[in-house]
Amino acid sequence: MKKKFEIGLFALNSSSGISMTKVEERWRADWDDIEIAAKLSDKAGLDFIISVQRWLGFDGATDPAGLTYDSLTFCAALASITSNIRLYATVHVPILHPTYLARSLATIDQVSKGRAALNIVCGWNQREFEMFDIMNQDMVNRYDEGEEWLKLLNNIFSNSTFKPFKGNYFNTRFSSTSPKLYKRNKINTLNAAFSETGRSFAAKNCDSLITMFSSYDSARKQTKNIKKTAKLHNNSIKVYGLVHIVCRETDIEAEEYYNYYAGEMADKDAINNFISILSRGDKNSVLANLQKSQMKKMAGGLGSFPIVGSPKTVMSKISDLDDLGLDGIAIGFVNFKDELPYFIDNVFKKIT
Repeated sequence: MKKKFEIGLFALNSSSGISMTKVEERWRADWDDIEIAAKLSDKAGLDFIISVQRWLGFDGATDPAGLTYDSLTFCAALASITSNIRLYATVHVPILHPTYLARSLATIDQVSKGRAALNIVCGWNQREFEMFDIMNQDMVNRYDEGEEWLKLLNNIFSNSTFKPFKGNYFNTRFSSTSPKLYKRNKINTLNAAFSETGRSFAAKNCDSLITMFSSYDSARKQTKNIKKTAKLHNNSIKVYGLVHIVCRETDIEAEEYYNYYAGEMADKDAINNFISILSRGDKNSVLANLQKSQMKKMAGGLGSFPIVGSPKTVMSKISDLDDLGLDGIAIGFVNFKDELPYFIDNVFKKIT
């Protein structure tokens, strides 16, 4: 039996989603619109919603992500208005202790009857950490810290009586949560690391990983390598691709709109700020130069893979991603509320 190819949404709780464009219709993350998009996705049978956790926006003309609802409480809100869709909360390891997180996740999991999930971020944006007086993150082996953090979290969930935990980063003699998770003792985990070290962490410790790629061949190789590494750790990991989609009645119409919002109307200042943060201010780094050469993809969806075309073309491209070994895709749109109905009726319902 062929595996299910999963499709979900990414950054629904954040202004502009993953696009960096000045078009008037860009995603504002108004709650009323979020509620419509979330309920529509749930009813249609989409598999997940991955909320992000941004503490600062990227300035420019539109300040993408400047408005971002807290990921944990956002998932709690969605849990009360949806019935089936999996809800990923994003948490930064250095910011939130596992004891607090265990209670929060268990609460969401009970409300949603087992649909809570966790996107683990070991850290990348020093500007955001400084908001929490975390000044020495560069001196920490963040993935070793993340592995300990996750072990402690699972310790709290899995044991009726807490077992003392001692490591290099955590030394906890007692911790507990009541409620526990809903009918299980382990949370579903996701990671979006791009470095070799980060992907090794995910392959060893997580249930899923989101990857970014520039071509089908790159996606195939990455998926194969990640799953091979996971197998060495006796872990069966799912690999999702991050994509941005423009679906219109014709290929020409879709391409014209893509050229407009991601080309002509790109928020270049916001894009350059994002690149600077990601490359830690090194404007001449390989990463920075690579991203600057792909400004259209950066505007389209933070450099993610573009899927642009008619419903037939979009279905074909998604099918190709399925065939090369990916387990699913996380999607960004310019406007989730406006574009989801057409995508669901003309693409999603025909491929599921």
